[in-house]
Amino acid sequence: MVAMQKTEMHLEPLDQLYAIGDSYITFALANPQLYELMFVLRAPMKAIHPDCEWEEGFRTYHYFRDVAAKAIDKGQLKPIDPEVLCVTLWATVHGLVTLHLRERFQMIPGSDRTHHPALPQATPSTIRSKVSALRFF
Repeated sequence: MVAMQKTEMHLEPLDQLYAIGDSYITFALANPQLYELMFVLRAPMKAIHPDCEWEEGFRTYHYFRDVAAKAIDKGQLKPIDPEVLCVTLWATVHGLVTLHLRERFQMIPGSDRTHHPALPQATPSTIRSKVSALRFF
């Protein structure tokens, strides 16, 4: 996460949101088993005690939320609760990546069991369209 923050520091908050989504996707596609362990399997969450502090996870989420709040404060997005924005964007990107990794795109023409050719373009544009929708409503 530190490398991601340093890379994004010079960007406008809205562009930082895009970069965070791109980083999430890049990580997931490069590390599918680790991604599944971190974000899909239930077992790790059952092992965490409810009072346990998960420092890296909290730090990453708070960074994401703070960037969203800055984009809202700068007028790049409509006034919306940054928590709502973060959960919406995270769920969107997570859903697309998980559908890809679980080979659910195979029913779409032009794809095969392991890859949909539109995923690299679809995911960033989906982030942008979701964010764009939040800018005007």
